[in-house]
Amino acid sequence: MPQSTLTLGVDHTIPISLSALPTATLTLHVDGAYHTSETANIVPSSVYNWQIPWNFLGDLRATLDTGGVAVSAFIDNFTNDPGYSGGTNDQAVPNYGRFRFVARPRTFGVNLRYKF
Repeated sequence: MPQSTLTLGVDHTIPISLSALPTATLTLHVDGAYHTSETANIVPSSVYNWQIPWNFLGDLRATLDTGGVAVSAFIDNFTNDPGYSGGTNDQAVPNYGRFRFVARPRTFGVNLRYKF
């Protein structure tokens, strides 16, 4: 377990008044999670132990919602942090067969939602 963690999420919604879209809103969203470094095994002398570095994973999203149709553009893990959370096998160096659990890399995308 990391000694310290911090998570944060913020939404800001802006009403948009256009003649073609009288009830549209633009929602801007940002969230993030930070945790300090930690050891990866209960037994520090174990060959399976390694120091998991601190990391920060953040996401961004902008959504235009017209009431029936919503279009979102997003960036997940905008820092492109590997986000290590653990590992298996001997972690001693050099070990080319070690496995470490990582977060998804930076991802861009667009979502389209239709309400009916």
